[in-house]
Amino acid sequence: MKDPIPFFHGLQPRWTRFDRLYRVYVSKQSLAGAYIAGQIQDEDTAVIMFQHFTPLLYPWIQRILDRRRERESLYDSIDPFSTRFLEIDPRNFRIAREDVVRTRFKRNRSMWTPLNSGVVTIELIDGRVRRFILVGEQAADDVLELMKRFDPAIEIYGRTKPSPQASSNPTRNNRLVYGWFALILFYLGLLFTSFALDAPMKNPKFISLAIVNAIAGAYCLARSLRRPDDSTNKDAQ
Repeated sequence: MKDPIPFFHGLQPRWTRFDRLYRVYVSKQSLAGAYIAGQIQDEDTAVIMFQHFTPLLYPWIQRILDRRRERESLYDSIDPFSTRFLEIDPRNFRIAREDVVRTRFKRNRSMWTPLNSGVVTIELIDGRVRRFILVGEQAADDVLELMKRFDPAIEIYGRTKPSPQASSNPTRNNRLVYGWFALILFYLGLLFTSFALDAPMKNPKFISLAIVNAIAGAYCLARSLRRPDDSTNKDAQ
């Protein structure tokens, strides 16, 4: 029986569409990416995204997470460097070592998503760039050693920082999270508004999405600016 091919989980950030989470297999000759999830990757990201609405959305979130588990289970039994691997999902990809101009490893955490340990960037001959955020609690050094198998000349920069610990001030921590999501939601609201105003793409759905994101962004902004009440301050004292 062959040894399992090592992999890491990488989130591909996308400005105008939903992010994609890949299981990226690594060998000396190639990288192979298996699409396993979208914007919601696990329960932690779901809680961060939906906050107090998470219990209401739990059945829907659970279905999404079940689909991720099904995909991962499927790829456990498939050779990621086989022809069938690319046929399973059009979002799957393969990168040959000879098609790579440069590989970079950034130790600093990305601001794109709150739970991550660094970024892997791959520049290709044709000018395309593949960027993967190391989501979750993956050890950056382990992923780096893995990528060195693919590209021993990988460029390393940045500095690893310890993972954020539970805040001693949960109210402040929650306000920061709400502020972060307010920015994202307002950005999405502007994005959908631009789509709605674009003549070739006029669609009532974009107007509805713009309004929903604006309302949700306003709610998150209000929560981020909300000060603890007097009773909370007294308890803290």
